[in-house]
Amino acid sequence: FFFFKQKTAYEMLRSLVGSEMCIRDRYLYGLVLKEQQKMTEAKNVFIKVLNNFPCFWSAWLELCKIIENEDFRTILLEFKEHWMKNFFLESFCLEKFKITLCIEVCYGLQCL
Repeated sequence: FFFFKQKTAYEMLRSLVGSEMCIRDRYLYGLVLKEQQKMTEAKNVFIKVLNNFPCFWSAWLELCKIIENEDFRTILLEFKEHWMKNFFLESFCLEKFKITLCIEVCYGLQCL
């Protein structure tokens, strides 16, 4: 009988970092990094996921939790142009009680 060491989820994800990792796996990798308090790395992973699949709302929500103390406008510049950025901005403003900015974003969405 051959016995193989069972890899942990973290070990499996580390071996898949690169082009062969699918969007779901990248998202899970971001969650692992976030759990390990590696917020900068997790933020970068979520940004890559969202640039490839902007409608992945769970990744936007996780990113919202990470950028709590950062300048979110700077982070928005890292994204490709997509209408989901506006929904994220509105959600972020509501979460962080930035009501005035949220109203401005909503007004901008009405003009679309």
